[in-house]
Amino acid sequence: MKYFAFLLVLLTFIKSMYYGIFELKERKNKSAAIYVFCIASIGLIIPYAVLLIWY
Repeated sequence: MKYFAFLLVLLTFIKSMYYGIFELKERKNKSAAIYVFCIASIGLIIPYAVLLIWY
């Protein structure tokens, strides 16, 4: 189950990064792209840290 959670978090991060790239290139919205990149990075680091510490 731990590996499934790792995979799910990684896939969510990749999907968020693709959306950030879409915002940057297609819609020309740099502020939204930066915000999405930051939230995606935080969404990758915190769950991985929690999974590694407690499980």
